[in-house]
Amino acid sequence: RDRQGYEVIVELPKGTSYYVHPFAGHGDGQNHFYYVQANGTGTWAESELQVGKFVRVVSSGPQLVSIPLEQQDGSLSAVFATIGHERIWTYNASLGNYGWTSYVAEKPYQNLDLYYTERGYWVNVTTTGWFTIAGRVPESTTLHLYPGWNLISFPSFEMYDVTRVVAETGATRVEVCDQMNPPYHLMEIAGAATLVTGEAYWIYVSVGANWIVT
Repeated sequence: RDRQGYEVIVELPKGTSYYVHPFAGHGDGQNHFYYVQANGTGTWAESELQVGKFVRVVSSGPQLVSIPLEQQDGSLSAVFATIGHERIWTYNASLGNYGWTSYVAEKPYQNLDLYYTERGYWVNVTTTGWFTIAGRVPESTTLHLYPGWNLISFPSFEMYDVTRVVAETGATRVEVCDQMNPPYHLMEIAGAATLVTGEAYWIYVSVGANWIVT
């Protein structure tokens, strides 16, 4: 966030409109973050926003996934293009029992076609591999929590443990995906257990709240 730890990777001539970082895209297992520093008349100007590439391994079977970077193309076919999947679900807690929507690539008509930064997604992954996305690093994301269960994203690269989540949201239970625990594939986490960037979580609150994640 304070731009410490960056190093110059290339100097480009005036008028350059894009740059490709070699071997840093899909297939590279490292996260990368970038900003542009321009030299106009002897003084430096830094780009206001930072961008990045995020990657995580997803194994075949049900996975809880979230999108920690803001996307230019928000269609689910683009967002999840790097992993094989059969179906994607999400849950809008504001609609209660009517909050479930899903995406199946083979269907001509969908009731879910765009991603939402604040939501988590169940993804039925067909092949173990890298899930890779690129986009803008958000300054903050507001997660709207409704009384009851919420399926939320974790769009942050900072350290949050469950104790902090409970203190900031009033949550009484937090659950994460556990593939070895059928039929719901969920496991409760608590205390010092840390949230993982790019994971999604079920969180139960008695009272609605707006949770700002930085």
